[in-house]
Parts: sequence; structure tokens; C-alpha cells
Amino acid sequence: CVELPGKGYTSHYCSLTDEQWEYYERAKEEFATEVLENEDYGYFESSIPIFRLFSRLQAICCGFWNSNGEVSPIDNNRIPLLMDIIDQIRSDEKIVIWSKYRFAITDIINHLTNSHDRHEVCQYHGGLNEKKRHQELQRWRKSGRFLVATQAAGGHGIDLTDAATV
Repeated sequence: CVELPGKGYTSHYCSLTDEQWEYYERAKEEFATEVLENEDYGYFESSIPIFRLFSRLQAICCGFWNSNGEVSPIDNNRIPLLMDIIDQIRSDEKIVIWSKYRFAITDIINHLTNSHDRHEVCQYHGGLNEKKRHQELQRWRKSGRFLVATQAAGGHGIDLTDAATV
């Protein structure tokens, strides 16, 4: 049995931009209006509306406004913070970056490829077929530095021990 060092955890926080706060308040107001308009119809007997609100608020915090299937970017502080964190990690260390949303993955990948070799950046999400996900994972293991993945696709059944930083 190999003795492994303990896990180290570091928390980083960033505040919402003014634009994010505006969308955050808008989402809450739209939800309140929806509640008032549907209170007589048993609309909130299920938990779906509250989960939809939580998802919208999370997307806003991630820097995106999703309205009727149209995703629009919102100015946010997450990417600059991520890039600052990456700059503090040794350049020979592999990194896994988890994201809940595929549109956030695209944003992260765009920023990483602007500041690092594009061949170092690999992706793993449900928008890729199984063969392509396997190829991306193998490419990351062999020569990639960054694996940008959704938790839904990458959080089950794959071995990511190559990365010391997540």
C-alpha cells in the first residue's frame, strides 16, 4: 500500500459583477411573477419551478443568461480568477477543471487556448460522442495539461489520477 499525502483544499471567492447582479435580480423577479400568475393552478406542487430558478441563478453566477434556449454571455469575474489560479500552478502539472454547463466549458476553453498551447486543452462532456470523449481523455493523459469537463459526463467511471490539481 502506498502512503499518499493528504488532500489540500483551497477556496477562492469572486463577487458578481454589476451586470450579473442585474440578471440575478431579473431572474428572481421573473420567478416571483410566475408564482403570482400560477398560484391558483397548483403550479408549485412540484419542485421543478424552484429547481429551474436555482439553475438560472447558477448560470448567471457562471457568466451566462439563458432565456428561451438562447445563451448570452454576461461579464463575470470567474474566468480571470481561474486564469490567476492556473498561473500559480507549476506548468508541468495536469489540471482538471469541472464545470456544470457546457457553455461555460466553451468559455473556459477559449480563454485557455488564448494563453496556452491549444494542444494542451482537452474537453470531456456529453456533447461529445463516446469515441470522441475517449480520444480526448487519452490525449489529455498523453500530452494534455487541462481537462475541462462537465461533472455529469466526467464524474462517473473515469480515472483522473494523472491530475494533482482539480
